Amino acid sequence: MACITHDEQNEFGRALHFSHELFSNAAPGAIEWAGERYRLQSTPGSLFVMKPDDESAGIQMADVALWLYRQMLKGKNIPVRCAALLDLMLERGWHSDFSFSGVEQQLLEEWGPVLFGPMDDEMLEKCHILVAKA
Repeated sequence: MACITHDEQNEFGRALHFSHELFSNAAPGAIEWAGERYRLQSTPGSLFVMKPDDESAGIQMADVALWLYRQMLKGKNIPVRCAALLDLMLERGWHSDFSFSGVEQQLLEEWGPVLFGPMDDEMLEKCHILVAKA
């Protein structure tokens, strides 16, 4: 059985447990929304536990990874071996900037040409398809 361990947080504990219950028991099939395909079920039958960071090496490693990433974003100098670890994480991982500016940038990259570009017949047809899917 898979076990998901999260850093103990009093503020979000109930919400995290609720989310795990919801997504681990979601229907296994895919849904389509706004032209994209999603599977909501994640780690069916898994256990969700919260522990203090000093009781979980995994949480401590995640804390190190997040700290290194934050130092990079601040433009700080990172020691060579730490930079190698950060490079490996960025190469194999995925990250998303969920700040207001990050979401705006992502939306503009994906939809900017549609929203602000010239509207030829082909683009107009794509817009009609998108509106129909929505």
